Amino acid sequence: MARTDGAGMTYTFRIATFITCIALTAIGPTGPRQDRGGAAPLNSGTVAATYTSEEFELLEFARSRFAQSGLELPDIAVEFPTDDSRCYGYGGVYLPTELTVRICRPSESTMIHELAHAWVETTFNDSDRNAFLELRGLETWTGGDEWDQRGAEQAAEIITWALMDTDIAVRWIETNDDGTTDNTTRLFKVPDSSPDQLVAAYHQLTAGVPHFRISEDARGTRSITETSSPEAK
Repeated sequence: MARTDGAGMTYTFRIATFITCIALTAIGPTGPRQDRGGAAPLNSGTVAATYTSEEFELLEFARSRFAQSGLELPDIAVEFPTDDSRCYGYGGVYLPTELTVRICRPSESTMIHELAHAWVETTFNDSDRNAFLELRGLETWTGGDEWDQRGAEQAAEIITWALMDTDIAVRWIETNDDGTTDNTTRLFKVPDSSPDQLVAAYHQLTAGVPHFRISEDARGTRSITETSSPEAK
């Protein structure tokens, strides 16, 4: 979920600056996480707090997926608050005015989805956004009441699909105008998400191909239970 309301409040969290343009050997799991007050300066290149081993592993997984796909992440802060209200009830949230990702319910797909928001919003210009909206037949980037009709959310979810090697698609029953039905596979809450449509959308976003999905040396599809949007309440 991308938040665009610009809330500038500073909370007391566990917070660490996640620098994607330096080697991960500069940071690492250091045992149980310690709570520390305040916030570190963004883009400072310093670690403001420690992560648990599980949190560090999640960050390393996501960072490596972006790096292997040639997508350079911005310097951002990544927080793991334990209170869901810090993510506004969602599993995760990206705060563009603070260059901060918050992960309240950690998972691979949630981590990649929120980092995808950060990549898109710091990479795209108006022309890029308009081109994606036109391709996907959408009218709004972040506005509107429907999650699946926002360009920003479709972009982040399509990048999540491309960078994962797990099956995050679901069985979907389409009802035709004549009353007949077709069984299809698509991303949850993202229409027009056949494999060909997803490949085309990913290419529009990145000018690349989703090699984790089509490469012969991919790890293969693993079965997981994350069949809903990583931001679903």
